Amino acid sequence: MRLSVHHLTRFEFDQPSRHSIHDVRLQPLPASGQRVLQWRIDGPGKRSEWTDGHGNAVTTFSVVQSHDAVEIEVHGLYEYNGGDQWLRYGETPTLPPPFWLRNTGMARHDESFDPLIEGLGDGAAESTQRVMVLHEVMARVGRALGAGPLCHDEAHARRVADLTVYLRQHHAERNLAELGALAAEAGTSW
Repeated sequence: MRLSVHHLTRFEFDQPSRHSIHDVRLQPLPASGQRVLQWRIDGPGKRSEWTDGHGNAVTTFSVVQSHDAVEIEVHGLYEYNGGDQWLRYGETPTLPPPFWLRNTGMARHDESFDPLIEGLGDGAAESTQRVMVLHEVMARVGRALGAGPLCHDEAHARRVADLTVYLRQHHAERNLAELGALAAEAGTSW
């Protein structure tokens, strides 16, 4: 089955801006079961393309002129063969674990924080464990802080909710789908 995609993202500003930068991740990753036939991302200003630390294609538009809106438009055509229940993504090179674990000096903590992160370094270094480690950090922080910040600090509660949603959608299902497909191929009986 061939699918045609047309997507428009429009940013509107309440006052004119002289400079804005927009990073978009609007290109599907290669996967078994789907093939990108045509893909075009159009937007204003200077354009650059790069790959983020998770292997996602990123297109950046930098607009350096007075503007009160920015439109970024995608036109694409891809083919889905439906043969796989789950899309299986090829191995995408990502930044090595030491990159994520390095101390940049920008985030410092005192000794009271150590129990919250104790024993998590090895899991954070293992790509298949990162999302679970982040969930564990959130659970530990929630237990340490109690319900107060979630009840009395709207900005904190919003950040926790946003991070929770992000972690649940962020590539974790890709790994679970791959594991499920491998188990199904092995004919494992539960």
